[in-house]
Amino acid sequence: MRPLFAIIALCISVALGFGQSDASAGDSLEKYRKELETNRSSSLAHYRIAEIFFQQKNYQSAANEFRQALNGDLQPPWVEALSHVHLGAIFNLSGQFDRAENEYRLAKTTDRAPAKTADDPPLPPGAYSAGKRVIAPQPLQKTEPEYSDEAHLAGLEGAVLLTGTITEQGVPRDMRVTGSLGFGLDEKALAAIQQWHFMPGTLEGQPVPVAITVPIEFRLPDKQSRWHLIRAEFMPPEGASRPQFSKTRYPYGAGISTYASEEGLVIVAIGRQGTAKVAFDVDEHGSPVNFQVLRDSREVWGPEALAVVRDWQFIPGTKFGAPVAVPCTLDLVWGEANLSPQALEWAVTEISTPSIPAIPEPTRSAESSPVVAYKVDPSYTEDARKARLEGTVVISLFIGEGGVPEDLRVTRRLGLGLDEKATDAVSQWRFRPALRNGLPFRVPATIEVNFHLPR
Repeated sequence: MRPLFAIIALCISVALGFGQSDASAGDSLEKYRKELETNRSSSLAHYRIAEIFFQQKNYQSAANEFRQALNGDLQPPWVEALSHVHLGAIFNLSGQFDRAENEYRLAKTTDRAPAKTADDPPLPPGAYSAGKRVIAPQPLQKTEPEYSDEAHLAGLEGAVLLTGTITEQGVPRDMRVTGSLGFGLDEKALAAIQQWHFMPGTLEGQPVPVAITVPIEFRLPDKQSRWHLIRAEFMPPEGASRPQFSKTRYPYGAGISTYASEEGLVIVAIGRQGTAKVAFDVDEHGSPVNFQVLRDSREVWGPEALAVVRDWQFIPGTKFGAPVAVPCTLDLVWGEANLSPQALEWAVTEISTPSIPAIPEPTRSAESSPVVAYKVDPSYTEDARKARLEGTVVISLFIGEGGVPEDLRVTRRLGLGLDEKATDAVSQWRFRPALRNGLPFRVPATIEVNFHLPR
């Protein structure tokens, strides 16, 4: 029996802030490959590419990129430990348990503490940096940015970070996007800031050009749902176009099941939000399939987020004129209907924080079955009650990676509307998903729904 390598001491919280998360809109293989063209030793670029491959279950390519990350500049420092952990998970999945154990040991023994890092660009020629004797510019007049049609349809909210110089005359100059939201919002942010006016920065009372980073916020104040989309990313195959949002529907009001209501009351009381990072494929028909929860602040929020996006529709991506399936990752937040900038910033940091979980001993039998976490009892139809009909409806289904019932099909019927009542009830059940080597996977299941009248 091998010793238990639980890396509890390495539960890492990395505050990356805006524009540095692993799933920012606009982040893609192409973006990070371009970064490697200018800096081949960038561990962060290799790590982000490896993450994308890992989410796509392309484990061989992911392992190669994690090794490249370990051979690079190891900046930021947390890249080293997390690369070892991911390599351990890949070896565990492929049955190479000794190699997995070694990677976990290396992750545990690394003494590199994760810390907030910032890739500060060099100052523009002639510009000053705020601080010490230099007083930062202050906005005097702001113009609110417009929404792009697709971003408004998607309900995308967040902030685009713009970096540039405020001149001695208080005019923005050479502004560029350093934190992207995509879907046309970056361009809208650049157009808006050109209409801003600033009180210029000063050095010993004299106006001077000062380098500055400005968040341009996109919010939907008339939103009637507590659910918010704060980041969306598509990863189309090489040469393919990305899908486009065509239909979204956010639930009115709270928009959560009774299973999550208690947790919702708690986080509202303490002024926090529930967060979930979910993934799926947009298939050739524009429908989301193959759902998966990648990360959530508490286990209730992953299934709740999947329930929100399950019926969304897209214009599918295409390659050579033919529709293709494209992976998609969404970051969703549950909280107040109108999120404050501070609440939104907290949610972005919370959902983008990579961490090293406690790691169990690699084992050849690390597989568990799904467990019911929340269930709804079916109701009787009036016709069945009058007929005193009793019996069992059998439903065949799949339990997805997020613990949500999928593809329900009645295999034994009772009739008089009870088959539909059983299906409706089971569709609302939630499960702790089946796990294989610590990773959720989709499994078939059969559920018997019993109908009995009181005696």
